[in-house]
Amino acid sequence: MATDLQKARVLYESCVKLAAGTPLATSPLLWNNIAVLRLALHAKDDALVAVDEALRLSCGEVHVSLENRSVLDLTPDEWSTVLHEAINVTLIYNYAVILDEKGREEEAKQVWEAIQREVPQYYECELRLVKQMIRHKQLDEAVSRLKCLCSDLESQLNAGVHVI
Repeated sequence: MATDLQKARVLYESCVKLAAGTPLATSPLLWNNIAVLRLALHAKDDALVAVDEALRLSCGEVHVSLENRSVLDLTPDEWSTVLHEAINVTLIYNYAVILDEKGREEEAKQVWEAIQREVPQYYECELRLVKQMIRHKQLDEAVSRLKCLCSDLESQLNAGVHVI
């Protein structure tokens, strides 16, 4: 009997096939969901294919082409343009998660750091970077960064800033 995740994956992938030639088939969100489901089912290579498609479509919507290049090849101006759209922050974050899961840690780190430069309040990137440090036994640096993050969040809360 198929798991709920497997059923969801089949459903989303079938949706893309059935919607071929329609805007739904080229929805970055649809492709992102496929990527996340594939990753959850440990199909990392397939997840990377899906998130690449999501990014290609989403970046194209803001007139940044990823044809024959990676997100890592974006210029600083292109990063700014792409990350101006909230959905792209999530898509690119997920791209880095998949890279990290595939053992491409340095590339994932580069992506998370690029997100942090443009969207410093996207704290998930900092948490992922700390997770990498812990994995590599860089415990002092990991603790230091977590303390800074907690201090920053506490300051924002004390100032009445809504923190997500």
